[in-house]
Amino acid sequence: MAAPHIFRPNLILIILPILSLLFISTVAAAAAPSSIKEIELSRRGLFGSVPFDSICSLKSLEKLSLGFNSLSGGVSDSLKKCVSLTYIDLGNNLFSGPVPGMSSLTQMTHLYLNNSGFTGKFPWNSLENMTKLEVLSLGDNPFDRTTLPDFIVKLTNLNWLYSPALTGD
Repeated sequence: MAAPHIFRPNLILIILPILSLLFISTVAAAAAPSSIKEIELSRRGLFGSVPFDSICSLKSLEKLSLGFNSLSGGVSDSLKKCVSLTYIDLGNNLFSGPVPGMSSLTQMTHLYLNNSGFTGKFPWNSLENMTKLEVLSLGDNPFDRTTLPDFIVKLTNLNWLYSPALTGD
């Protein structure tokens, strides 16, 4: 009888019960990093900071869903290392500080950051190369008021924009 495998190379989805996000670091270190495509931890009652440095070491990660929890702290610049992400949901959490630059996330199609406590100036220029972006949800954050950049109309796949208060020219 063969020994059972703890992690299979074709692992596509991780769904964890209500545990500490520190467990993600352990999973990232123990699993074959090339095999993890999705982390789905929405509505799990999670709290604390997110180990983006560990999460973004998963080079094949395409979907990161952490919405509707009580996650807090800042979002580190390590997020820009998650270059394979197409979908990220950090919405409805308790983060603080600014959203880091994301210009390296060129594969992004869905970006949910709404109602998460982000402050400061939103890095609009980070979105310029996200030509596949379909959904951009930023509302209900106390961002600094700004004008919508002209390049937004060039994002021809964008069909949903939920934005904080903008000023007009």
